[in-house]
Amino acid sequence: MSEHVYEARLLIDEAVASTGNAVSPALHLNLTDSIDAIVLKASSVAGASDVRVQYATSSDGTNFDAYDDNADLCPSTLLQFPNNPEGYNVLPAPLEVDAHEL
Repeated sequence: MSEHVYEARLLIDEAVASTGNAVSPALHLNLTDSIDAIVLKASSVAGASDVRVQYATSSDGTNFDAYDDNADLCPSTLLQFPNNPEGYNVLPAPLEVDAHEL
């Protein structure tokens, strides 16, 4: 069985205020077997960036559960990656996304 690796860019050059958020479009997992990881790179013009990564799932692509119903993928990039919070950092994908949309 051959394995194919695809890149899905969800947010590119998204400017966000220090107290704001950015929401990506839904990633339809029926087009893939699984998501192995999420690569994140964030930067800040005022000090080191600190990003919280959350997700919501849906079985129909319209009705999503609350972000707080799922564990954060990364509660703080500054704490989780203290040596390089603004570099390319890899976050493991949650196991339950295989059956839903992210």
